Amino acid sequence: MNYVFDIRGKKFERKEYKKIVSLVPSLTETLFDLGLGNNVIGVTRYCISPPEAMKPPRVIVGGPKSPKIKLIKELHPDIVVANKEENQLKHVQKIESFAPVFVTYPTNIHECIKMLNDLTLLFNKDRDPHVQRKIKHIENTYQKISTAERNHKKTLRVFCPIWKNPWMSINKNTFIHSMLEAVGLINIFSDKKDRYPQVTLEEIRESKPDLVLLPDEPYHFNESDVKALHKELHLPIERIKLVKGKYLIWYGMRIDESLTALFNIIKKISST
Repeated sequence: MNYVFDIRGKKFERKEYKKIVSLVPSLTETLFDLGLGNNVIGVTRYCISPPEAMKPPRVIVGGPKSPKIKLIKELHPDIVVANKEENQLKHVQKIESFAPVFVTYPTNIHECIKMLNDLTLLFNKDRDPHVQRKIKHIENTYQKISTAERNHKKTLRVFCPIWKNPWMSINKNTFIHSMLEAVGLINIFSDKKDRYPQVTLEEIRESKPDLVLLPDEPYHFNESDVKALHKELHLPIERIKLVKGKYLIWYGMRIDESLTALFNIIKKISST
């Protein structure tokens, strides 16, 4: 197959793209994991992983929601990688006037693995043994952990906010939910209509979570939030955990490490 299709059904030629701009932190990290770091010429100011992504000769082209279109055009990219949710359609359309934009949109682990395979095809990395071993390890880790949790009798109901003032959480149509489900957690707001529903403290209490996971992004929860929720929800303080947002939010080649980290956190909590 000489072509790859993005989430919109747009067709892209498989070839060596020497000049890549990434508008998504997790995609930047994935491009480096695919061995394409030297081809990445532009990144957002949030593309902090790996550290070399922020170093010259790469150029910072703004943020995912506020890309500097003129600067991107001046870089003359061969291709730009973006995400349907993290980047705005109006910006994608402007960029497409001078460069192709490959748009991704993984909403669960299965779709993330498909995205990884699509990227390996797009950038002719499908025959790279290191890349193929890594993707296989992701698939095996996901299968192993999800199977272990399905066989585990004790499940925990979890509240996982992504924002406060107002409180916002996630429903079942999100990548975060998929990560929580894989490690055996029951998302208390999975059936909400909105993907990122606003909820009240009263709703949270009524849903009776056994566990609260507080990520450090997109909202940076801290110890003061742990203490406040301990008081409001009357949960044991050891059941309210600060976790790295990357474990839940960053899709890409890191998800085997993220699943393992989450699994170990939950395993430790379940044993107490």
